[in-house]
Amino acid sequence: MKLNTLIIDDEKQARNSLRSDLSKHEDSIYILGEADSVETAVKLINEKEPDLVFLDINLGDGSGFNVLEKTAFKNFKTIFVTAYDQYAIKAFKVSALDFLLKPVDLDELSEAVKKAKALITPNTTEEQIKVFRDTKVVEAEKKIVLKGVRCYTYR
Repeated sequence: MKLNTLIIDDEKQARNSLRSDLSKHEDSIYILGEADSVETAVKLINEKEPDLVFLDINLGDGSGFNVLEKTAFKNFKTIFVTAYDQYAIKAFKVSALDFLLKPVDLDELSEAVKKAKALITPNTTEEQIKVFRDTKVVEAEKKIVLKGVRCYTYR
């Protein structure tokens, strides 16, 4: 499963650079679109409902924090990408998944993408059943209900 992703940065060159860096993760990331301001970011997030947002702190008409406050759709993870390290603590207080400094280190970006994939991608039914089979079960009837799937009987 690819993570539906948005890039939000007021600098076109920064967006292009991040898009290029993320192309190395095309097996994990699908870029839905880009925004360059608070206004366009809020509209795009509400419209596209992404899994993941790469978000700059300083935008022309406000901040990345303003974007997070104003969106109606809130069910996404955020990776801040900024040149300003003094915002790191505030970013984690708003539950940022990661905080990357510009220029983005490719190894740090890879780790952030891996973290996002692990946290956002649901386990497949097969993975859930394997975990169940590998877990010791009491001698009662062996059934398990998996979220979003039918009930399976384990024999």
